[in-house]
Amino acid sequence: MSFIDNKIINDDLKNISGNIHWIKLKNKSIFVTGAYGMLASYFVYELIYLNEIFNANITIITAVRNEEKLKNRFGEFVDKDYFEIYSKDINELIDYEENVDFIVHAASLASPQFYSTVPVDVLKPNSIGTYNLLEFAKEKQVKGFLFFSTGDIYGVVKDNKYLLESDCGLIDTLDIHSCYGESKRMGEVMCKAWNHQFNVPTRIVRIFHTYSPTMDVYNDPRVFASFTKDILNNNDIQMKSEGLAKRSFCYISDATVAFFKVLLDGRDAEAYNVCNTNQFISIFE
Repeated sequence: MSFIDNKIINDDLKNISGNIHWIKLKNKSIFVTGAYGMLASYFVYELIYLNEIFNANITIITAVRNEEKLKNRFGEFVDKDYFEIYSKDINELIDYEENVDFIVHAASLASPQFYSTVPVDVLKPNSIGTYNLLEFAKEKQVKGFLFFSTGDIYGVVKDNKYLLESDCGLIDTLDIHSCYGESKRMGEVMCKAWNHQFNVPTRIVRIFHTYSPTMDVYNDPRVFASFTKDILNNNDIQMKSEGLAKRSFCYISDATVAFFKVLLDGRDAEAYNVCNTNQFISIFE
């Protein structure tokens, strides 16, 4: 059974297509990094859905490190004529000769389990990879460039409050965990710079806690995956703190609508928070 035949995912994809201006993608090509990741995979699912259901004729170029994981995620659709694989390292100059209309840069080691073990591997795609992709976008004269950033760029803020795009907290550059948030900040600065100097139509999404059918509950240590793993294993949910921290938990289909809206309708060189303010609740709640 393909992912399109899964009722939950199919309903999600139908909902997404009804809430975006997908016609702007018809007959276009889109280059997606980190394509089999938890967030980007739903974006690619939707592109495949548009091709299969609406004959959108979108060329999907997936930039990934592991082709086996890609095939496990997308199954039979990897063999479609509209589906291409770019398996070279994005931390090197991008070598792709065909036309590209849109770029979505979602490749990132976003899980905290990597921050203190392979911090260099964490920061490279957010900084060096972003540089290479922005140069690639400039060369291809793309119609849109979407950078997957993070709520971590806000750093430490004093209060449990809604964060506006104009807010700015503190990041300790000598804390090894800052390899993620600080490199995402640099990625945002580069998006602004390439737009300012070269008119690359960059847009930024600052993604907060998102949960999805595509999350890896057995290897992802974040709270939504950990709680789900406890439920699946018939275990009591384990709290590792008092649970007072608040998060804006967002479901993947809502987040994916936001990704498409910002890519297709957002303002150049602007950042947009992607979260669910109706679910701003504590870990304990």
